[in-house]
Amino acid sequence: MTATDYRQAARAAGAWAVRLTPDRPTAAVGASALLEHLASARLPLTGYVERRGDLLGEVLLARDPSVTHGTPSVGACKRVVSGLRGWHIRPLEQGVLVAFGLREGYDEDGRVHRATEVAELLAPPTEVEERWLVSARLVPGTASIRWWHEPCAVVTAPEQAVDRLDAVAAALGQHRYTITDWTRGHTTARATGVAR
Repeated sequence: MTATDYRQAARAAGAWAVRLTPDRPTAAVGASALLEHLASARLPLTGYVERRGDLLGEVLLARDPSVTHGTPSVGACKRVVSGLRGWHIRPLEQGVLVAFGLREGYDEDGRVHRATEVAELLAPPTEVEERWLVSARLVPGTASIRWWHEPCAVVTAPEQAVDRLDAVAAALGQHRYTITDWTRGHTTARATGVAR
């Protein structure tokens, strides 16, 4: 896999993401309950979960453009999230937010990279956090939910970092990754030909 293998797989107008912190100590599984609620409400968002021991630290929610599941509008995301109770909400509103899975490909036994590798590939002033990616999506035509989870690196970077992202994804063996770009005003999924 090389940087030239990536293409735009899906794109949505607007940029939106929020950091949610529970108002009181909450078990880490609380993130799954939150994402299941959002999926059931037909709001396919991805959560990037920070754990603090057995407790939930923070959930960063972001849109993940998809041809299959669609992409909720920024307005719909704001309306649903503003109605959540028990969470302190902090919107993100500048720069570029990127999420890279750290497991190579879709094989659950694939090599797992570290967020420090991403930090080394993207020079400062980027900020890299190691999180747990949790995705809950309604299976089309059913009430069943399909789950995906893996370790991930969440990157906050200036606009200039966008040109280096495909190379980072290739180095991590990723078939797909997302970019939320407030400067350009859109959210994009970039993928190789084998992405889901």
